[in-house]
Amino acid sequence: MPPPHAPLPDPQDRGAHGTRPFAGHGQDRALVGASSEGAGRVTNSGDILGSASASGFAGRPVGSLAGSGRGPGARALKVAVLGAGGTIAPAIVRDLAESDEVAGLLLLDIDEARAEHVASQYGGPKAHAALADARASTDAPTSLARALEGCDVLVNSASYRVNLDAMTACLKAACHYLDLGGLYWMTGRQLELGPRFEGDGLLALLGIGSAPGKTNLMALRAAQELVAPIDAI
Repeated sequence: MPPPHAPLPDPQDRGAHGTRPFAGHGQDRALVGASSEGAGRVTNSGDILGSASASGFAGRPVGSLAGSGRGPGARALKVAVLGAGGTIAPAIVRDLAESDEVAGLLLLDIDEARAEHVASQYGGPKAHAALADARASTDAPTSLARALEGCDVLVNSASYRVNLDAMTACLKAACHYLDLGGLYWMTGRQLELGPRFEGDGLLALLGIGSAPGKTNLMALRAAQELVAPIDAI
C-alpha cells in the first residue's frame, strides 16, 4: 500500500494485463446500498456509503426518508443525539447545528448537566437538553421512545451496550436510527431488527463513526479511483 501522502495510481494505467483481477470480476454488480427510495432496512455503513453517487453521500438517505430531501420547500429535520454528554457527541452536535437541513436538536444524556453544556457550547439556538437513561432495563425503550416523540432521526453516540434498546425505542417512536457501531456480536443482533424497520418504513444505519464509517468512505474512494469493478465493500 502507498503511504498516506502518496497519490493514488493513475486510473488509466492498468498495466500490461488490463484491469487488475478481483474476485468475482466477471459479475456486473453494483455496490449493495440504500438510495433515497431505500426506506425500510437495517444496513451498515459500508452498504449505505457504497451506494453514494457523484452527487454526494452526506445525509442524503436519511434526509430524504424523513421527508426533507434537498429540494425547494424541503422540511428540516428534528434530530435527537443520545449520549450527548460523551466524547464524540460535541462534534456531531456542532455539525448538525450548522446544517440548514436540521431545524432542532434534542440532546439526551444520563447526565443532563453535561448535555446542557454541549447544547450551549456547540448546539446554539437549535439545541436543548433533556435527561434520558438508556441503560438496559425493562422500561428503557419505552422511556426513550417518549423522549423521542416528534423527532425524525436518532443519532446514538452512547455506548454500544444500549444499541438494541435505542433501536427498539426508534421503532416505538417511528424514528430513523444511526449509530457509531459496536462489537460484531451486537451488530449481528441489531441486523435481526431489519424486518421490523422494513415493516415500519424506517431506516437504520449502523457504524457511521470512524471505523467503521470513515474507513468505509476511504475504501470506496480508493476503489472508485482504481477503476476496477467493485463487487462489495
